[in-house]
Amino acid sequence: MDRYFPLGRRRRTVPRRGVRVVVVIMLAVGLVGGVVDLAAADREHELDRRKASVTRGIDRQQADVEQASRQLQSATGALRASQQQLSAARGGLARTLGQLAAARQLDAQMEQGLAAAEQRLAVADGDYARARVLVADTQQGIERFAVQSMASSTPTLISVDAMASGDSPLAFPELMSSAESVLSAQTSSMDDLEAAQVLMKLREERVEELRDEVEVERAVAAEHLGRTAALVREARAQRQQVSALVVQRRDSRREAASVRERDLRILRHMRRERARVRVLLSKVRMHKAVTVKAQPSAGGGPASSSSTGNGFLALPVPGAYVSSPYGMRMHPIFRVMKLHDGIDFAAACGTPVLAAADGRVVSQYYDTGFGNRVIVANGSVNGTPLATSYNHLTRYSTSTGENVSRGEVIGYVGTTGFSTGCHLHFMVYASGRPTDPAGWL
Repeated sequence: MDRYFPLGRRRRTVPRRGVRVVVVIMLAVGLVGGVVDLAAADREHELDRRKASVTRGIDRQQADVEQASRQLQSATGALRASQQQLSAARGGLARTLGQLAAARQLDAQMEQGLAAAEQRLAVADGDYARARVLVADTQQGIERFAVQSMASSTPTLISVDAMASGDSPLAFPELMSSAESVLSAQTSSMDDLEAAQVLMKLREERVEELRDEVEVERAVAAEHLGRTAALVREARAQRQQVSALVVQRRDSRREAASVRERDLRILRHMRRERARVRVLLSKVRMHKAVTVKAQPSAGGGPASSSSTGNGFLALPVPGAYVSSPYGMRMHPIFRVMKLHDGIDFAAACGTPVLAAADGRVVSQYYDTGFGNRVIVANGSVNGTPLATSYNHLTRYSTSTGENVSRGEVIGYVGTTGFSTGCHLHFMVYASGRPTDPAGWL
């Protein structure tokens, strides 16, 4: 008979319950009419049988309610756990989003650093380009000088030519000085070329160094941003997963609550039917008891009397005061005007309750309104079947079918059922209808 509400599935199984509910409802519908049609001798047996059947059904239904309550409690616990997981997931996402914001800020800083590095690279590229131009220009100047030197021979040959040509010897020093100036200029150009080449090499190395730096910064920024973005995706996926789990478990809890409420409705219906059976059974037993030939009072059976009824019944709680008489009054719980069908005797809970007259216990059960109650058939008085009812008891001291004597303890004052305090609600039935007990006390 177990019923499960697994988290991921909305289906459930409730074996044989529908059949049981239909049987109970059919029993309830046919109860009154069936009793009317039965022979008087068989009524009590049939009602006893039906009461036992309904009681067994109530026991089974109570087990279903308890199981549904456990399922509901489990589903509620699972829902709360998933809600806590969702809260944690939201907190984790918030932290990861904070990390992403920090990563983006760092990325912006890295972008600035990358831009500065790229600017330095651009400057270095410009310096390198200018160095190459300088080297090229220097090389071209040296090449032109070399061509010119080849065309005019060496300085020594220049001096020999000058002497052979018959020039004045005084012009020779001047020619030598000019030749030495040319050689010095050539040497300086070669030095400039060498320096330009060294500078170009250094700037080329700097350009390569800056290129590597830029690439490293780009890779670090991309890796950091990619890692943080992956964390954000993971956190969002986790939050979505937990959110779906919360929805799923909320549905499971809602279904469990619905099943429990349905079980409770069925249980309440079955209890009402059992109460109806008990009332009918009480009436049958009262009728049976008062129609039995009167027994002597000493025998503890139903009594017959020629009394007018005044003083026939003894006080059920000697020394107690009447807190509410028979008649119309405002109901203390429901706050509506209705008949108060008995007399309330105020007394402490646990005070003994005495039989008001000899009789036989025809019914003893719990009623939602009257609480624990005992009904005693007291025989016929001047042709009037009489019965007494003792209500809101805390416990019994008799059992159904037992003969009791006037003044015998049959129970104890309580406050069960619809009650606002410890008291005995004492009722008298004349010919099966409630009447004012004051006329019989």
